[in-house]
Amino acid sequence: MTITSSRWAGRIWLSVQAAIWDSKTRRRMGRRPTRIFAALLGALVFTMVAPATAQASHCGLVETLNNQGGYHWPSHPYAGTGYGPLARYSEVIGTSFGRVGRVGFYSPLTGDFVPESGWMTVDDNSGGFPGWNRYNSIAIGESHAYPTTAYATFHTPYGPARWVTQYSDSYDYIRWGVHNLLTNRVYLSHGWMPVVC
Repeated sequence: MTITSSRWAGRIWLSVQAAIWDSKTRRRMGRRPTRIFAALLGALVFTMVAPATAQASHCGLVETLNNQGGYHWPSHPYAGTGYGPLARYSEVIGTSFGRVGRVGFYSPLTGDFVPESGWMTVDDNSGGFPGWNRYNSIAIGESHAYPTTAYATFHTPYGPARWVTQYSDSYDYIRWGVHNLLTNRVYLSHGWMPVVC
């Protein structure tokens, strides 16, 4: 199952979620049974497609590094989540005070970038950053170093940090976290998720 083949199912699912959870739309649904039917149908289609997508194995590539304007995100594979395939992105822009950036999630189904953080100052003196870098990193409480991808180093109250994508050694699973350069450990925000090709 590919991202392309599940694109419509993902869009239906996202639109259904928006319809159900928006309070105004929810009140209207009470008077329009067809909306309820559409929501159930969309959920059924997504349920049929998503498990096959989530079971995708090694995609044949380590990853593709994408750059679109100020947005930068790794793909192929994406992480399979309950919201469809997602990637963590870094956005970096130049200002009169220097470069700033923020991080968030990118959905290939909708093409949307959803920020997770506020704007942070970019560390331009962190060798090779900003720019794509691959290296191995260790999560807090673990001893094994996993393949890691990051685009930028940001100044945070806890020291310089990178919002990273970690891969299992087989590249069949993905997880996200923040690599604190002072402790040299990754603080995980998500557990292992299956890849979506």
